[in-house]
Amino acid sequence: MVISARTRRGVSTLGCLVSLLVMGTAVYYGMTLGKLWWRYYELVDKMKSAARFAGNETNEQVLKQLQADAKEMGLPASAQQFRIVRTDAPRGITISTAYAERVDLPFLHRAFSFKPTVTLRL
Repeated sequence: MVISARTRRGVSTLGCLVSLLVMGTAVYYGMTLGKLWWRYYELVDKMKSAARFAGNETNEQVLKQLQADAKEMGLPASAQQFRIVRTDAPRGITISTAYAERVDLPFLHRAFSFKPTVTLRL
């Protein structure tokens, strides 16, 4: 049985379009969700840097810098509510916050909760 070229016409084009649609959807969702996680990890990095230099700064100075960083990254106001706890024995610092970001995409409406915490010995 021989399949003529006429019966297969358009099949490869349709397959290519479906593949492009699936790939485009994955990229769209991935970029949107990836931004959330990227900002989370960026905030954790800023918190680690603040903790490293906290030995030479007051809690108010650390807090102001972290609030400015969170605002600059476009995080919600709840992310700017940092908690700073210093310990004496062993000497250290813990910086934490909690926030949620809502994602509204086609077929996906969800709030993601983040609770970044950094603990460092000084």
